[in-house]
Amino acid sequence: RGAGRYVADYAPEDTGHAIVVRSPHAHARFRIANLARAKAMPGVRAVLAGTDTTHLGLMPCVVGVPGQRMIVPPCPVLAIDAVHHVGDAVAFVVADTLDQARDAAEAIAIDWEPLPHIVGAEAALADGAPRVWPDRPGNLAFEVSFGDRKATEAAFAKAAQVVSLKLVNQRLVTNYLDTRGVVAEYDAARDHYTLTLGSQGSHAIRDVIGVQVMGLAPEQMRVVTPDVGGGFGTKLFAYREYALAAVAAKATGKPVTWVADRTEHFLGDTHGRDNITTARLALDRDGRFLALDVDTIADMGAYLSTYAPYIPYIGAAMLPGVYDIAVCFIRVRAAYTNTVPVDAYRGAGRPEASYVIERLVDAAAREIGIAPDEMRRRNF
Repeated sequence: RGAGRYVADYAPEDTGHAIVVRSPHAHARFRIANLARAKAMPGVRAVLAGTDTTHLGLMPCVVGVPGQRMIVPPCPVLAIDAVHHVGDAVAFVVADTLDQARDAAEAIAIDWEPLPHIVGAEAALADGAPRVWPDRPGNLAFEVSFGDRKATEAAFAKAAQVVSLKLVNQRLVTNYLDTRGVVAEYDAARDHYTLTLGSQGSHAIRDVIGVQVMGLAPEQMRVVTPDVGGGFGTKLFAYREYALAAVAAKATGKPVTWVADRTEHFLGDTHGRDNITTARLALDRDGRFLALDVDTIADMGAYLSTYAPYIPYIGAAMLPGVYDIAVCFIRVRAAYTNTVPVDAYRGAGRPEASYVIERLVDAAAREIGIAPDEMRRRNF
């Protein structure tokens, strides 16, 4: 009814408008030759590069996978000398108007040295693939398995029928109506920050951005979430722009507003899913399920987003679904690629699992010649 109040509707007096300078390369070394020209342009209030943010902590991944030693790649608030995906942030510009900020951002001279890159999780795990991170052999982020391999192999060996399926849960971009944004305000008298942003949880953002990244006490930052116009899940995570806006607000002494445009949403917000799965189902002569074998490769992107590793893990644990399957063996490998990181999108791994098992059951029904509903009735 037009009564909503979203992040971009909040406009404190004399707010500065921000632009993020992003990498056009999937993998490259870079050097910012000169910021002086951009800083001298009309209306410019602040220009931040990676060297201006080294006092900040790295963007964290706050969950791991049980039984796995997670080595989280370093994700600085602004890249300092190398980028790892198209859209990686390299500078932050604040000016009186958005057009002035954009002009200054385009005036920053950057020398790029493109490096070998890899896109696609299967390709990333192949022998000889370019490494996203030099200390991550084979681009493997982690590998985890569930179930009983030997019992599963034995069940397949005596099966009357085996059905196999290879599926792609494609990478998704949320494309919510209300693009992500933040308004940062700093109160020098109290040494206190207020961030207004769309989120799924204000306290989680405060604890990651305020405490872990900026090194503040919890009471030094308040995060306010007004109406959220879609993309509730993807707006859960802590993003670089929140810390950058806060730093710029303190540096300029005035509020700072950053709101993503539609193209930037594809480059700077976490994507969803991106799994490739090979699934096999063993059945007896009556069409009853004996065993399930699943091998999933999950694309993590270039960095580990806030909750990213847990998403394919929790989905894998639910792969048998509602079916009476005596034994299973499920393997998940997560790969680094030179792409935008992924994280929870909607359902956080569960829709991916449902898609795999239900497609597999449909394929089994058709291959054996049993109606799909009857196949389910026998095996629920």
